Amino acid sequence: MTPLKKRIYLALAVLLLVWPWVQHSMVQQVHINPWRFFGWAMYAMPSPGIRIAAADDKGQRIDLTQQPLRGFSDTFSAKRMHYGDLLEPYDLADAILAEYPKMQSVSLDVSTIMLEPATGNIKERKQTFVFSR
Repeated sequence: MTPLKKRIYLALAVLLLVWPWVQHSMVQQVHINPWRFFGWAMYAMPSPGIRIAAADDKGQRIDLTQQPLRGFSDTFSAKRMHYGDLLEPYDLADAILAEYPKMQSVSLDVSTIMLEPATGNIKERKQTFVFSR
């Protein structure tokens, strides 16, 4: 075996040994989906679920199930499940503000259903994003 092949095999072995800890840290810190990014954390956690609620500046709920907002909502939910806190709902907020031109601001509540590592219980983690014109 040539020295180059030995280095390549060693690098791959080190990567396979280190990656589970890196991926686990990303799951804990930025809440990426443990089922993605070639991680073994998927075997210890349920796949997360995402719920989104939107309200206008007066507190009135906005229906995200009707087109064209449903497409933006579904796209954001799918991407948020993969990328966790690395993805914020800018496109969804822009679509809502474009659909309702008289609205001055929109509030988005993004709830992630996840497993709490310390207790093993399912919990809901809610984040609120407010976007203004």
